[in-house]
Amino acid sequence: MFVTLTYPASYPDAHVAKRHLFSFLKRLARRWPGVSAVWRLEFQERGAPHFHILLFGLPFVPKGLIQKWWGEVIGCDRPFTRIEAVRSWRGVLGYAAKYMAKVAGGLDYVAYLSAVGRLWGVWCRAMLPWAAAVRVVAGLGPWFWMLRRAARRRCRAVRAASRWSGFMLFVSEWSSWLRLAMFSGARLEEVA
Repeated sequence: MFVTLTYPASYPDAHVAKRHLFSFLKRLARRWPGVSAVWRLEFQERGAPHFHILLFGLPFVPKGLIQKWWGEVIGCDRPFTRIEAVRSWRGVLGYAAKYMAKVAGGLDYVAYLSAVGRLWGVWCRAMLPWAAAVRVVAGLGPWFWMLRRAARRRCRAVRAASRWSGFMLFVSEWSSWLRLAMFSGARLEEVA
């Protein structure tokens, strides 16, 4: 799920805000031991820090519980929180791209980072839902062009990257691509 945690009118500096975030994440981890997260610290126009978090390993959690726990951590009765369900992996990638790579215009990053520290992080890295990475090495024969054509039809995002000699597939049914590649005489390499 996607969660946004915001401060009310009075707010702390970034270092205290990060301690609040870690206290909040520890509460989640005590209740659901398999939880993991990727977080991003961002500043609103008014200067208040707020967090965008991508949470993994949670069942349905009512907004009221998230709001209550965040309020208890920061000492506020009803702080603003936003919760969105993950609808697709494409949505996850879009959310991550939007909030993890956001840049404020005209910002002096050397001064900013020395005052604020890290802008993003991972909570319980070992619990993140990683997939095994496999590289398929195929020659530029007819099977390569069949695979590339199939990939372009299946995933429009591949089109821009497939101008080069290779392409990457991020699909849920990876085994069918792997069978087709093996049939074409490709070899597999495990990516470390």
